[in-house]
Formats: sequence, C-alpha cells, structure tokens
Amino acid sequence: MQKNFKPHTPEQPQRIHPLSAPHNEKPLVKGMIFDMDGTVVDTIENDFKAWNKVFKEHDIDFSYEDFVMMSGVKGTELVKKYLNLPDEELVAFVKRKNDYFFSISEKNGLKLMPHVSRLLSYIKAASYKTALATGGNAEKVKFILNHVNLETYFDEIVTSDDLERGKPDPEIFLMAAKKLGIKPSEALVWEDAPLGVQAAKNGNFKCVAITASQKGGKKGLEIADKLIDSFEGIEIEELIEELFE
Repeated sequence: MQKNFKPHTPEQPQRIHPLSAPHNEKPLVKGMIFDMDGTVVDTIENDFKAWNKVFKEHDIDFSYEDFVMMSGVKGTELVKKYLNLPDEELVAFVKRKNDYFFSISEKNGLKLMPHVSRLLSYIKAASYKTALATGGNAEKVKFILNHVNLETYFDEIVTSDDLERGKPDPEIFLMAAKKLGIKPSEALVWEDAPLGVQAAKNGNFKCVAITASQKGGKKGLEIADKLIDSFEGIEIEELIEELFE
C-alpha cells in the first residue's frame, strides 16, 4: 500500500538513538513492525460485529472464538473457510463486510489501544524504522488511518492487497522488513492474534503479544517471545535487552 497522503507530524520528544551493541555481541535492532487490528487500534468488537452480520446473511454462525482464531487471515481466505464462492464473489463478500465495519465504526467510533500512542511516539523519536502490517485490505486501512491519525508513526504499510498469502504465513512480516530495509533478526513484531504470532515466529522474528484486546486472554499467544497485558509502562530498551540478549 503506497502512502499517498501528507501526514501531519505531531510534536515529538527529544530524539534518542536506537539501542545498539558492539560487534559480535547483541544484534542491532533497527525496526518495529506492528499489526493493526487489536494491537494498535481497538477495532475488535466492531470487526467481529461486521463479520457476524455478513455471515448471518448466509445462515452461518460465526462465533467470537472463530473470529479470534481466524484474526489476521486475509478476508477472502477467511470466507473460503465457510463458503465456496468464485473469486469475484469473495471480493464482493469482503467489500460488504467492510461496509458494515465502516458503518458500525462511524456509529461506535474508533480509538487507539491504551498507551500505544506514547509507545509509538517514543519509537519514532528513537529513530527506529516502523511498519504497519495488517491482514486488512487497503480500503479498510485507509478508513482507519483517517479516523485515528496514525499515518505519521509509520514509514511503511503492508496490507492484504500486497500479499499472496495471509497469516500464519510470514510473508506479511517479511515484506514489511524488506520495505524497511532490515532483516528479521533486526526487527521486533508486535501482535495480538494467534495467527499473527505464528506468522512472526515462522519468519524468525522476535514477537511481543498483547493480550488486552482478546477475550480469550493468552490462548494461542504462548509461543510469543513476550506476553504483555497492555502497553502501559513498556520500556523499549529494557524490552530489547530482554529479548535480544
């Protein structure tokens, strides 16, 4: 997804150099890759309601547990798990779901996950490269970014439209790292969903999983390198020291 807008740059704290280490010791961490839904933006309830509504039109019971376990999959791939539709109808199905999501979000609102703006501001001030890597398509991402003013925090954005394969395939994070010009060993992935954590680990990335957005708690997230309940009090240097020692 090409960023075709001019972001408004908020006031930034004093710039800090990323944590580095002498040769042959700890790796240099150069970038941070964030999932969007449930990690950076609190979209989970709105998204589930939209999927549930569109599946009900086809008399399919789509539970919250189904939603959590499929979170991060490309929309068309998710639909294929339940319906045998030609490609053009799969695209139309996801478009209808997104329209429901937009309507629900306009009514209920969208907000960032608690304390994430502080974390993102610090990461940018510390000169880390940043990417947003989401299973949502470009239409959905544009809608969300326009509502929560996130674009200034990210150097690159990868959406499902850029991918051949969705999570748990690591393609999304490998593409994000490539766009940032860094190796998987030089990046930290932030996720909230089981398939997203699997994708990160499949790509040999270090991964932090946040449990705040999932009613299921830590289920399916245990393989992450670090579990956190929220972004409150997260200190980047301490986290890197712990995970990349």
